[in-house]
Amino acid sequence: RFTATCKVPCTFIIIIIGAIIVIVIAKWILIYITTNIIAINIIIKIIRASINVTADIITIRIILSVVWTDILICANTIRLAIYAREDELEILSLVGASATFVRVPFVIEGLVQGAAGGILALAVLYLGFSLFLPSLGAGLELLIGNAVPRFFAASQSILLVVTGAGLGGVGSVIALAGWRH
Repeated sequence: RFTATCKVPCTFIIIIIGAIIVIVIAKWILIYITTNIIAINIIIKIIRASINVTADIITIRIILSVVWTDILICANTIRLAIYAREDELEILSLVGASATFVRVPFVIEGLVQGAAGGILALAVLYLGFSLFLPSLGAGLELLIGNAVPRFFAASQSILLVVTGAGLGGVGSVIALAGWRH
């Protein structure tokens, strides 16, 4: 028979084995929790991305609605101007005026109306910015942090007016497309 003498008490060995088992179980739990946290973070990222995509789609729809409305308003205004001057246009065509000679003033009118609409929109935005910024300062700080809200730069303001003029021109061209000469 072989007997070995244990210089370390058996209870100490049992405690070390128990500690190793606890460490292994703790690592498994940590891996499980970490995996679930990673999965939850992935789900949160997917939800945020879908919210961003939804917000982008809504923004695009709003922009397209505003553009379409602007074009229709300009087209209908030019149509009304055509109907108001129908007798004069008939006389011009009888005298021999070309279609371009008759249509260009209406396109210019659409461009001017669109530019005026852009300038008016810019003025209303500036007025609202100037009036409401001081009272909304604390609320805006929560949304944008320490960033200082600024009004449009000069190039952005010019782009707004030019875009309005362009949409007015498109509206007048659409109105003139249905007019017979």
